[in-house]
Amino acid sequence: MIPNGPGCSAPPGGPGAAPATPNFLHSLERGLIVMRLFTPQQPELTLGGAAAATGMSRATARRFLLTLAGLSCVRADGQGFRPAPGMLRLVRACARRRPTARPARWLPVLSPGAIR
Repeated sequence: MIPNGPGCSAPPGGPGAAPATPNFLHSLERGLIVMRLFTPQQPELTLGGAAAATGMSRATARRFLLTLAGLSCVRADGQGFRPAPGMLRLVRACARRRPTARPARWLPVLSPGAIR
């Protein structure tokens, strides 16, 4: 199960399908898939949960989550990962560029009080 967040859509043929362009970065797609796992209903992810939800191995999910942590998009919180200020900045930047985007859906997860 790979969710699509606001302004995020899977390529034709579903997630993981090769788009018609050779310039498509599958690794970026996979990183964004991991980021979209954070929802108001699921504000924290474990490595196992991220791996199971994406179909990635635990090692691959770990590398993506640790990379996102290095970019200040997520923060390790005990055994899990939670959104960090970098993800909030990204969502706000996207919302400014797309006035029709609905970032309010993410605010319960990404509000400053929820980000530690």
